[in-house]
Amino acid sequence: MDCESISIDLAVSKVIKHPEYESLYNDLALLHLTESVHTTRYIAPICLPFETEHVSASLNDDKILQISGWGAHLFEEVAEFKMKSIVHISSLEQFQDRFLTEAGINLTAKHVCVKDKGVHNNKILDSGGALMSLANIGKMQSYFLLGVEAISYEIPPELGFPFIFTRISPYLDWIKREIREN
Repeated sequence: MDCESISIDLAVSKVIKHPEYESLYNDLALLHLTESVHTTRYIAPICLPFETEHVSASLNDDKILQISGWGAHLFEEVAEFKMKSIVHISSLEQFQDRFLTEAGINLTAKHVCVKDKGVHNNKILDSGGALMSLANIGKMQSYFLLGVEAISYEIPPELGFPFIFTRISPYLDWIKREIREN
């Protein structure tokens, strides 16, 4: 499913990697842009999940979430329009042994597993693609960032592997500290 076609390119002045970054663990960075972003109907900041109740409710097995991205993986062609898809939480425990055995990846509580209903389209996501939840805040609806894509792979959908995201909530103190200091 395509998103709005309006996009902007901005330069990055500083990349702040998590101090314990490894490609599969603590896979998170903050970007400092060279200029301010002007918000529009389609370009707006996403909320961080500081409310524990919201995070817990959003990560229930029955909660519908969205993923989005341009499909950029290393040297592959990038989609012209940002894409999105509906996904559901999958139990981390359900996949821990399988990922360790078949891929050598140790999933931790800092990961989130999601699966889409229907077509498993790994062309939607790109490194850092968003896992989002739409929530009612008073009379408004806002998107919350629950995770960023951490592990990209080309696995046939019939094997049943989920998308793997770095969970945002364990990193909120680090994010706040870096924002204050930078």
